[in-house]
Amino acid sequence: MFYHVVPTLITISDVTRPFECCLAEYLGTFLLVMTIYGCMRNKSDRTGLVVGLLVGGSIIATSSMMFANPQVTIAKMFTYAIAGIRPTDASVFIIAEILGALTAAEISRYLYIHIPKFI
Repeated sequence: MFYHVVPTLITISDVTRPFECCLAEYLGTFLLVMTIYGCMRNKSDRTGLVVGLLVGGSIIATSSMMFANPQVTIAKMFTYAIAGIRPTDASVFIIAEILGALTAAEISRYLYIHIPKFI
């Protein structure tokens, strides 16, 4: 799309992300999975709306743009844009995403055993 501006088809990003972005990625994935589990637990018919608002707000509010998706993280390795991510940083981001999802699954499993359903 922007070949006339930067005549490159494929590139590897060299944008360095600080460790704080990995923590934001962990937290963003954690919040996303907890939100989905909470909506499923309470049989919400507005799960799509809630998830869309969470992701949209996180894209605007966080420095990591809340990738929360290993596929997006891998895709951002192949861009020259400022939103890119180095391949070495991408592996840490993917690990943070997996750990965030696993933590949310364990905490929600514990919470939903001990807390009754909302009506």
